[in-house]
Amino acid sequence: MKVISTVFGWVAVLCLSGVLACQDTQPVNPPLHGSAFGKLPVYFVENRGVYPDEVKFYVQGADKTLFFTQGGITFRLKGKDMDWAVQLEFGGANPDVEPRGENKQQAVFSYFKGPEKDWKTGLPTFARVVYENLWPGIDLVYRGSVNKLKYEFQVAPGADPSRIRLRYLGSTSLALTMEGALQVETPEGGFEDAPPVAWQEIEGKRAPVEMAFRLDPVRGGEGTEFGFRVGDYDRTRPLVLDPTLLVYCGYIGGSNYDIGISIAVDSAGNAYVTGVTQSDHQTFPVRVGPDLTHKGVEAAFVAKVNAQGTGLVYCGYICGTGNDFGYGIAVDGVGNAYVTGMTGSDRQTFPVNVGPDLTYNGRVDAFVAKVNAQGTGLVYCGY
Repeated sequence: MKVISTVFGWVAVLCLSGVLACQDTQPVNPPLHGSAFGKLPVYFVENRGVYPDEVKFYVQGADKTLFFTQGGITFRLKGKDMDWAVQLEFGGANPDVEPRGENKQQAVFSYFKGPEKDWKTGLPTFARVVYENLWPGIDLVYRGSVNKLKYEFQVAPGADPSRIRLRYLGSTSLALTMEGALQVETPEGGFEDAPPVAWQEIEGKRAPVEMAFRLDPVRGGEGTEFGFRVGDYDRTRPLVLDPTLLVYCGYIGGSNYDIGISIAVDSAGNAYVTGVTQSDHQTFPVRVGPDLTHKGVEAAFVAKVNAQGTGLVYCGYICGTGNDFGYGIAVDGVGNAYVTGMTGSDRQTFPVNVGPDLTYNGRVDAFVAKVNAQGTGLVYCGY
C-alpha cells in the first residue's frame, strides 16, 4: 500500500495493518500506475477535529476534497487562483439523517501539525458511507476505488425513486452530455457523473432496468435540480440506481508547504519519511532531531513515525540557509536512516560531518546523510 499526503500545510500519514508506505508527491516521481492503482480503495476518514464538527467523514483527493455532512456532500475544488466549493443538496430529504460509516478498515490516519497537543492521531477509516432512509425507503450509499467514487440509491420494495431530488449549489452550469452523463461546471473546473445504470436482483442475477438522468427546475426556487428517469421494473423487489462520480480520489496531497517525497519501513513497521518543508520550527512538529531549527526557505526534513501511525519518534531538519530537499530514504536493520537529496546550502550552514565530501562544489549539490537510530544526530553528512 502506498500512501502519504500533504493536507493544509502538514504531512498526513496513513497506517495500514501496521505497515506504512507512501505515494510520491513530487511531479518528478509519478504516482501509481496500471491496474494496481485502480484497485486501491477509497478511504472515508472519520472526522475528529481535523475539519469543523459538521463534517462527519471526508475523502482527500489530489485536487478535490469531499466532505460528508448531515445536509449533503460538499466538493472543495482546488483551482489555480482559489478554492471553490460545490454542495450536493438533498431535495425533500429527511433532514435528521446523519451519514454512517460501514465496513471499518484497518487503515488509520494521523496528522502531525505543530506541537503534540495539536496532533490528530488514529482517525478510523471506512469503506462505505451510508445515508439511511434519506427519502422514504431509499438509502444513499457511497463507496469506490482510488480513481472513481460510486454512489448508489438502494430503493426498497414499494418506495418511489422519483422522490430523489438533488441539486449542486455553487455550480455555474448543469447539463447532460450526448452520452447521457451529467456535467457539472464551476469557475475552477468541473466533474462528471457518468451515465447511470439500474438493476434488480432476480434469481441470483442482475436484471437491467432502463435509467437516465432527469433535469428539472428547482421547485419553488431558481436553478436546476436533477433526479432519475426509471423504466419499468418489479416494484415488489429492491431496486438499485447506480451512477458513478468521476472524481479523482487518490491520496496525494493538497498543500505546497510540506511535501513528503519518499518513505521507508523497517521490520517493526516504523516508517521513515523525508521530503521538503517551508514550515519553520515554530509550527513544524520538530521532535528530538536531528536538527530542530529551520534555517532557510525550503528545508529537507526526516521523520520517524511509530508502527501504529499514532506518533512521531523523531522529526527534524537536515538543512542550511539555502534550499534543501530530501528525495530518498532507506533504513538498515538497526534503525539508522539514510537520506539523500539536493542542497543549495554551502558548508558554512549545511550540517556537514565526516564526509564523503565536506566541500560545497556548485550552485546545487547532491547530499547524503546517515541519521542515527535515535534521531538525535547525523553519523555523517556530506556532498
